[in-house]
Amino acid sequence: MVIAKSEFQKFFGILRQVGGNEDHPTVTSFLHLYRLLCIYCPTARMVRGNVTATEDDPLALTAYAEGLLRRGKEERHLSKLRRQDIDDEILAKIIASNEPIEVPSYERDHDYCKSKTEDCVVYHLCGYLAHRAEKAGIFTKCQSCIASLRSHGNPAVKEGLLTWTKDKGALQYPSSELVRIISQSIEPQIRQNLCGPLKSSIVADIVQSIDSIDCEGVGCPIPDHSEKLVSRLVSFYVTIRMFFFTKTYNREVISSRLQAKRQRKASKLT
Repeated sequence: MVIAKSEFQKFFGILRQVGGNEDHPTVTSFLHLYRLLCIYCPTARMVRGNVTATEDDPLALTAYAEGLLRRGKEERHLSKLRRQDIDDEILAKIIASNEPIEVPSYERDHDYCKSKTEDCVVYHLCGYLAHRAEKAGIFTKCQSCIASLRSHGNPAVKEGLLTWTKDKGALQYPSSELVRIISQSIEPQIRQNLCGPLKSSIVADIVQSIDSIDCEGVGCPIPDHSEKLVSRLVSFYVTIRMFFFTKTYNREVISSRLQAKRQRKASKLT
């Protein structure tokens, strides 16, 4: 049997692509990748195919595929329950804050101080929350509640410098009430928990560390509208903050591994 050279090149190219950052696999990693591909390809076709498995199919692959489908369904159900628990806990903290919270005023006749980078980023993310509420309607369908999340016009606040710089006519400017809730009640707790060791329950820890949330000024006067809106906003904000944090963390880990690899290669040359 004669195999064309191009077929070998294609096969090795697939293995290098599967290897991720390691595009020059060793003999051991090559065998590992080859065995993984031998299992993954038939299993993926069996899971996503349009033909029901029969007795003629390999028993191990059939059981493995059924286990993947069952595990995926269980994980989706558990994820939905965990998200519901977090939303309920946030809602309870909002309802518990009946007394108004004293908020220091940042309005000055002559404000010569510069805004921090973190404050500009938080303001920009609050504008994204207002944008998602208006375009996607994932938080509420009430137009009065949606209107309370955005500021009409370009507010002259120092935290909006980043949004004003990037704005080409389509960015949203959040209301001062939404910025106050996120920057004073949510963001400090997120930063405090991210400074410690990373745990799988970090989202739940962030929600538990929140004392109370004053939702005054956000939402409409209809009962429960304001509380449910703020609960969904806080949950979504924590989600996107963790998304960007894990993205940055993974980039730093990969960069440190590549740097360690270069140092090992350099030490062998010397």
